[in-house]
Amino acid sequence: MRWLIIALVLLVPTVYGLSRADATTIVLTDVVENSPNKNTLTVYRWPAPVFTAKETHRETLTFEDPVWYFWIDDQPGRQFAHSNRYVFVHQDGFVRVSGGNWQPEHMDNAELVYVGQPRWWERVFTFLGLL
Repeated sequence: MRWLIIALVLLVPTVYGLSRADATTIVLTDVVENSPNKNTLTVYRWPAPVFTAKETHRETLTFEDPVWYFWIDDQPGRQFAHSNRYVFVHQDGFVRVSGGNWQPEHMDNAELVYVGQPRWWERVFTFLGLL
């Protein structure tokens, strides 16, 4: 029994080689920090790796290995359709970003992980509908 527990402890990290915290750090440093609108966007994360994901309201993506799924709303507060991004972080750290115009379906499990802090003029321009 002891060997079974040791084997499980050694195998679990290889199944999900990238933790949720590591995937979140990758998205925040590699994608959000390089975004020109990092002060105004919001980022959502699914709580567990997924094998399939609704990238848009029409297309379903399927992955061989589980990926961490993030959604970036580039213009929070605006009515759809507007620009947003779907981010998939693979277990080896590879990041796939694809653009879209609609929020993903099934947002009920998504966790808010980042809210930009807009500068005063960005808030005014957003309120006026200019951003």
